[in-house]
Amino acid sequence: MSKRITVEELAANLREHLAEVEAGESLTIVDEGQEIVRLAPVPYIESLIRPPKSPGRFQDVAIGPRPKNLRTDPAQIIIDERDYERSEKRWRS
Repeated sequence: MSKRITVEELAANLREHLAEVEAGESLTIVDEGQEIVRLAPVPYIESLIRPPKSPGRFQDVAIGPRPKNLRTDPAQIIIDERDYERSEKRWRS
């Protein structure tokens, strides 16, 4: 729950209210009975805007040994498929 203050209170004690926000408290600014703005600490706002960080980078993944029963290099299969897609053989059939 955030603390409700008027615009006049905010203007009169701006530094004190900003210190409260920095300490982690949210403020709701009210003008003539209507909520006009909410002030919240930065970490709270960033959690709403930015997605959570990924668990790790792809470069951090360790590549294991190649399976013994694998006869063809997987990269070569991809290269062959790409060459076929780019060749005229695909368009003739």
